[in-house]
Amino acid sequence: MLSRVDSYGTLILSSSEMDQFIAEIEIEFLQMEDPAVKEFLKSVLRLARECQEEEEMQLRLDGD
Repeated sequence: MLSRVDSYGTLILSSSEMDQFIAEIEIEFLQMEDPAVKEFLKSVLRLARECQEEEEMQLRLDGD
């Protein structure tokens, strides 16, 4: 899932894609040493879990 992220484009993920997305972000979180990045990943995980619970929600990742 993370391989689909485009640093210059937009990726929209549906609630049905959150299981895989959350699993991949959790792996990144566990491997991350930078506290600022870990805090950012916590926020992403919180949003992803909200999206996972609401079928009509989407998570939008926008690049530069």
